[in-house]
Amino acid sequence: MQEAGTQSIPQLEPAVFIQDKWQPSRNLTIQYGLRWEAQIEPDMITPVSEVFYAPFIGATREGVEFPSEGTIPSDKKMFQPRLGISWDPKGDGKTVVRANGGIFYARIAGLNVASSRSTNGSRGQTLYRDSSLTAILGPVPAYPNIIPQSEIGAPFLPDVFVFDKDFQNPRTYSASLAVEREIASNLALLVQYNHAKGVHILRALNGTDSLLGDGVAPGPWSAGLAPGGFNGINALTVIDSSAKSLYRGLTLGLTKKWSHNWQAQANNTLSKDLSDDD
Repeated sequence: MQEAGTQSIPQLEPAVFIQDKWQPSRNLTIQYGLRWEAQIEPDMITPVSEVFYAPFIGATREGVEFPSEGTIPSDKKMFQPRLGISWDPKGDGKTVVRANGGIFYARIAGLNVASSRSTNGSRGQTLYRDSSLTAILGPVPAYPNIIPQSEIGAPFLPDVFVFDKDFQNPRTYSASLAVEREIASNLALLVQYNHAKGVHILRALNGTDSLLGDGVAPGPWSAGLAPGGFNGINALTVIDSSAKSLYRGLTLGLTKKWSHNWQAQANNTLSKDLSDDD
């Protein structure tokens, strides 16, 4: 059906930002600000109480708790302070020290929430027959016939996407420290260090992996539903926010300021970028 594969994804993203500057002395400037954002995610298309996997919500099987509450968690606590400092130690205009830091959140694109709203085991299904499962699924149609539409029933072992109940929007803790010094007329040397730590980055996990629970295939959520307890989730994709990253970079630069009708700039950065889910 068309409605099983199409949807509108309304996401509300209110935000407020305030910023100020304070100059306690001629050679010291301090800038500070605070941004608040929220990302309010859409409701599920199929009510949680009616979704295919509803009996699993809140349940624990083989020592594993079902990871989702059947919703897409909204994040309304995205407070993002920022601070920047510029300082001329001698007040002679030849040296400047710059330091800044802040917390920066990221939004979740609508495409990331689409599957959890449509691929939920209830809105669409793969029609399957197997002669060994005739007692459960019904007989296999004789060739060249297809499964009659009148026999379409409840989904059997569908693939399902869910959001982890503890999902949070990604955020980055960022800081940098730079020193720029005039080493000759109109020529300045820059040394700068950048540090950025990302947390709560989106990750897709296999919630029916055989390594979960008691380690016996096919995983804790692959059975237990009607009919006969043989029904369950074939592939459970869990969108959680457990991934993280780390960036560290050192930059050396030379800047020739505008004079004699020309200017130039050269920079070289040595960096290391780490991530546990790319």
